[in-house]
Amino acid sequence: MTFRYIIHLYVFLMYLKELNEAVNLAELACSKSNRQKVPPLLALAEALGALGKQEEALKVIEEGFALDPKNEELRSERARINLQVFTFYHR
Repeated sequence: MTFRYIIHLYVFLMYLKELNEAVNLAELACSKSNRQKVPPLLALAEALGALGKQEEALKVIEEGFALDPKNEELRSERARINLQVFTFYHR
């Protein structure tokens, strides 16, 4: 399976709300890139956040920032997840 195919399949699974499968596929993409590329890390963080695993998602985002400290997509995802956490605790 090529990296590009994995990412396209991941997007489709997220659209279908097949979140556990999306996490598995994002993990595969991360392993194929040796966790050295931001897009698969971002995909993994998105899928984990969608599953309600915000703490895990934030750890993955920090991995991404270690590779690209100024990445705007990572900043946006971190803000989105932090908002989920804030909203959960301040209902």
